[in-house]
Amino acid sequence: MRTHKPLNLGGFVPEWAIRFFDSISSVTSAARALGTVLLVLLLWRPASKLFSNIGFPDDYIILFLTVGAFSVSYLVVRLLEIGCLKILSLQNARKASLRKERDLANFKKKVRMTLPHLNPKELRVLRELVESEQRMDIREKEVSWLSKSGWITKIHQAPAAEFFFQLSPVVRPLFIEFEKNRFKGMVNQTISNLTEPQRNFLELFWQEPIIHGTRESQNSMPYKIYHAGLGLVTVLGLSKSEWREGGHLCERFALNNYAKSRLEDEVYGIPPVRIEVDLNLEYVEGPGSSGGGARGRI
Repeated sequence: MRTHKPLNLGGFVPEWAIRFFDSISSVTSAARALGTVLLVLLLWRPASKLFSNIGFPDDYIILFLTVGAFSVSYLVVRLLEIGCLKILSLQNARKASLRKERDLANFKKKVRMTLPHLNPKELRVLRELVESEQRMDIREKEVSWLSKSGWITKIHQAPAAEFFFQLSPVVRPLFIEFEKNRFKGMVNQTISNLTEPQRNFLELFWQEPIIHGTRESQNSMPYKIYHAGLGLVTVLGLSKSEWREGGHLCERFALNNYAKSRLEDEVYGIPPVRIEVDLNLEYVEGPGSSGGGARGRI
């Protein structure tokens, strides 16, 4: 009966093994080599005994065991390498996501802080782009600044220095919110400081019947009341449309929901009789006169 020999690397180190260990040039290769050595040391005694019992030549035991140990070590190290790379990739993706969220939050904060300080021309550019893309000249100071700041983006170039721009999807809801709050603030301030002519014009929505400014009333509306109504289109957000009737210009003024609600709560205490008022300018005095129409006969 044969007995297994103790492992003696000093007495049996083939040339191929020497070349293998000399070729180690990276951490991964070193880990595979270390795993191979450890497995050979751990498995040598039981493997040598097993192979001797089945008649496997002693001279090939270390070769067979080394190849097997290297294969196992290679797979284990490869799996660990893939796992580490996956974890590193997830960490990098997470860091990139957090960095993107932080940059987005900082940009939104900057937009909110800057909006109240924009000049009228810059606000006009943003209002135009809220509705749809617009063709604008990049040489205009306001357009250039908004583009460089990332508030508006180029879609494609038109002839010369003109581009089609669109509003940034990040800026768009912030600007709409800003405009909405700005409008509400303007309406609230206007209602808190109504002039007498403004009150007289707004009473047309609560009167039954309308006492002047219409063909039915046959009474002329003083120009200062009509002029106050024109101003309320801007400061109270009244909508205004016009048409021709019998050779004269007619205008329709309509309350928006917010102004209606504030006037109902703070001024009149009851709902309006109507939300639209139709005026015939034949029955609206002109400026500095007692008749003749605010804008004359069409």
